[in-house]
Amino acid sequence: MPFLQQAFRGHLRRFPATRNGLGQVENRCLELIDSGFEKFIDLFPGFSDAEPVYGLGDAQLWLSLRMLSTAREPLLTVANGNAAEQLVPEVARKAKFKLTEAGRAVLKGEADFVALNSIDCWLGGVHLNSKSGLWRWNEASGRLEVN
Repeated sequence: MPFLQQAFRGHLRRFPATRNGLGQVENRCLELIDSGFEKFIDLFPGFSDAEPVYGLGDAQLWLSLRMLSTAREPLLTVANGNAAEQLVPEVARKAKFKLTEAGRAVLKGEADFVALNSIDCWLGGVHLNSKSGLWRWNEASGRLEVN
């Protein structure tokens, strides 16, 4: 099983980072948008090239972007589309993302997404929520920590 270690590490990196409260999928999306991949039709293949370990489809990536743009304190705005919409070809062609001030702060590690917006989701059988100890990924140590 030569790819098992890479797959486990990819999964662990999906947990909220100690640095800014976002998992690797969301962090990479913000980085790509900030570097010019603003249109969804450019962002999706850019993400797939940068993070092949996740193997996400376009609808899965759209859901992550939707979460970032519809949060209480959104990290993204959507032009020429609405992140509340389902991903259909016309939306995929037109949607364009921009980072908000909060998005820039989180990307730089100056703010924490979970602190700004709370969290309540399941990740691989782990219920992540703000009411109990929150598992977070520490990139520096390469370990999960309970916050």
